[in-house]
Amino acid sequence: MADPQFTHLHAHRNTDPDSIEIGTPGKGGAVKIYGNTSNPEEFARKIEAGFALRKLAQDYLDGTIEPKTIVCEQGSVSVRVSNGGKE
Repeated sequence: MADPQFTHLHAHRNTDPDSIEIGTPGKGGAVKIYGNTSNPEEFARKIEAGFALRKLAQDYLDGTIEPKTIVCEQGSVSVRVSNGGKE
């Protein structure tokens, strides 16, 4: 009896080959956004979302807003971050 043969093919498809970095790491943080310049409308939406997320992160750091409970689970690891019941 012949041994079975297995073939594994891993394909990486990069649908967002271009990127833009917003901000400076030492001056309020930087966000790198990946997109496709052949679809500028979608890329512009991603940039707008990046600015909004950067502002949200800065507001958390400044204490302007209080973060709510965030739960992240990956396999057997669970991380819970809470603002102490001030949701």
